[in-house]
Amino acid sequence: FSDLSRVGGLVGLTEAGTVERSFTSGNSESLSSRVGGVVGSVEEGATVTDNYSTGNITARNRGGGLYGRVDGTANRGYATGNITITDADDSGDYAGHAVGQVGGSSSITELYYPTDQTINYGGNADITIEGTPTNIGSFFCGNPTATFPSFDFASVWTCTADGTWPSLQ
Repeated sequence: FSDLSRVGGLVGLTEAGTVERSFTSGNSESLSSRVGGVVGSVEEGATVTDNYSTGNITARNRGGGLYGRVDGTANRGYATGNITITDADDSGDYAGHAVGQVGGSSSITELYYPTDQTINYGGNADITIEGTPTNIGSFFCGNPTATFPSFDFASVWTCTADGTWPSLQ
């Protein structure tokens, strides 16, 4: 829990470099903005890849299951926790299943979230539709790339049982 902005389950702010092959399972909560399950704010010049988060996100605004805001590059990952936005003023609020707010210079590919993931908000947030809703019950380990096309199941991701989300090796 924090009252600062740019809060993540693993990293608050990344301005350069790469955050890869990481996961978080705890909840991320802040009274401020840019809150994500893995990284709060991915700035231009930074890359986040092959990450997942299973915790719930609570933010004043700009809350996302994986990343609070992305201006850099985000590839391959998923978020399964619910998102709650606490600001009720109806202006400047963003929420997203995978990414809370997408910046103009971002590059985002292959982010996923469950079809039943909930975004709780009492106002009129701009809901970021970044990522692919996924019915994980139909995920089959015999052919994992049918659901997650560019996930590397040979050396990065692993499939442990049909109908469950993949994990990192």
